[in-house]
Amino acid sequence: MPGSDAYQIISAIKKRSNSKIIVSAVEQDANILHDLKKCGAEGFLGKEASSNEYIAASRAVSEGGLYFSKNMADAIFQVAQATSDKSNAYGLTGRELEVLSMLSSGYCNKEVANKYELSVRTVEAHRLNIRRKTQSNTLSDLVRISRSLGLANMAGNLIARNSSDTYDGRAS
Repeated sequence: MPGSDAYQIISAIKKRSNSKIIVSAVEQDANILHDLKKCGAEGFLGKEASSNEYIAASRAVSEGGLYFSKNMADAIFQVAQATSDKSNAYGLTGRELEVLSMLSSGYCNKEVANKYELSVRTVEAHRLNIRRKTQSNTLSDLVRISRSLGLANMAGNLIARNSSDTYDGRAS
């Protein structure tokens, strides 16, 4: 559908019907697959999938299961294995998670720097590392990733914990 992204399309279909959704995609990023699953997709196939694999996916999904093509399942397991001792699939540090949460909640670099008693240049370096690790180019990408990592309310919680900080209403 021109003008819409897969997340919007899947969410809209799931709101309007009980349809089962199988996504055929070139992208095999485990985090993107996770986001698509959260939107309601039940099956995931690569563009190279055979007709037999589409049939298998249709059967699995119609019976209430999930289906991942071999390549997509491999991508998910590789990320899980590589990050088994990390807090997220991108390998972000704790400080990077805090910075990401605040940035995606609308705080500017200076506000983040003040909150954590860092220089603005240090926050900029964290932001660059976050963008590099998550392969994000835009703020909307960072917001989507923040939500997928469950950081949506983290900035608000961080601010509420320290009563000496002023609350400006931007964190929810």
